[in-house]
Amino acid sequence: MDRGEHGPLTESKRRIITLLYKDGPQTKGALKEKGHMGWATVVKAITQLMDEGIIECSGIARREKKRQGKDAYLYGLTAEKPLAIGVDVEYKTTRIVLTNLSGTTLAQETYKTPQHVNDKEAKDFLRGSIEDFMERNNLQGANLDGIGIGIPGIGFPTSSRRDNIEKARILERHLSEVFHTSIRIETNTKAYSVFEKWRNETFSYRDFIFVSIRTGVGTGIFYLGNLFNGTHGLAGEIGHMKVVPNGPFCRCGSSGCMETVVNQNYLFQQYRMNVIKEAGWSSGASEISLFEGLADLFTRAKRGEESAVAIVNTAASYLGHCIANAITVLDINNIIISGHFGPDGDAILDPLREMIRTDILPKVNVNLSYFPFNPNGHTRGAALLVLRDYFVDIPIQHDQSS
Repeated sequence: MDRGEHGPLTESKRRIITLLYKDGPQTKGALKEKGHMGWATVVKAITQLMDEGIIECSGIARREKKRQGKDAYLYGLTAEKPLAIGVDVEYKTTRIVLTNLSGTTLAQETYKTPQHVNDKEAKDFLRGSIEDFMERNNLQGANLDGIGIGIPGIGFPTSSRRDNIEKARILERHLSEVFHTSIRIETNTKAYSVFEKWRNETFSYRDFIFVSIRTGVGTGIFYLGNLFNGTHGLAGEIGHMKVVPNGPFCRCGSSGCMETVVNQNYLFQQYRMNVIKEAGWSSGASEISLFEGLADLFTRAKRGEESAVAIVNTAASYLGHCIANAITVLDINNIIISGHFGPDGDAILDPLREMIRTDILPKVNVNLSYFPFNPNGHTRGAALLVLRDYFVDIPIQHDQSS
């Protein structure tokens, strides 16, 4: 693999970069052991990466006094190379960041996402907002490795789900010609799942299903360390499995989809109609924000309050049925749930686990995790659509207990 100005991105270079990204500055000896590489290979790769400006000497690892020999140098990632722009297009706002391999946010701007746009308007919006971002931050002519863009699975840049992947490829080519750099586009959820793959809590997972609960329910699937999209980019769309006969209308054009009764807005509505009403709040209820309300809902559910438990359990029953179907088909048992549910969002895991176990083969082991959304995860994930080329999957033994 060639990265233009940089030398060939060999397996040994990627292995060193991945270890420095995961664990921070390391000595050559530590990189040799952790990366299962020969000494000469490590020395050569580090020399080349330093010449290319990707890593630098960042200090000295002091030896214990009783041990003889020279102190070893520590090597870490630089902040300057490589760089990528990450764009997260949500239904109301679009956030753009400049970041590096370490995930440091070097610049950021927020824009209002246009509503009900056609293809030309979508192109113009993305081009204009990226140009404005680059101008504001003096990035014209900057040495970018590329631009990664996360877009909603439905509604932008087109309301048609089936041809979104084709439209995305056309948009990639158009923006690549405009900005003269690599452009990669995925759904917001798939972009976040790339971020999830490369953070410490889930670094060792080669296979996992990531489930995002925001205004809808999105899914990203990793198989053998790689993002799996399917033929039309619709792999894992469990949010559009039918769970409520003649249920609420869904933005996909159907009705009764799982995401219509599990999304954060619906849960917040149920919270206000039931939990707040039961608590007898007469003032201040209208001032509770979405995220505050959701965090309070899950905290109350974890404490065992009946009305809150009922809401969370109902959501878990719908979600669990769809996840069980995905597990049965894909044979992937690492499941990661993320939402804006606060520190007690894991209250959904026990009822979710019970629901899944009733729907799958009895001896299948399921590893469920909940992580609140990282506030920078969607933009960093978008940038990682480009920067992930610098990483290599290094399997690490992980506890698979349920």
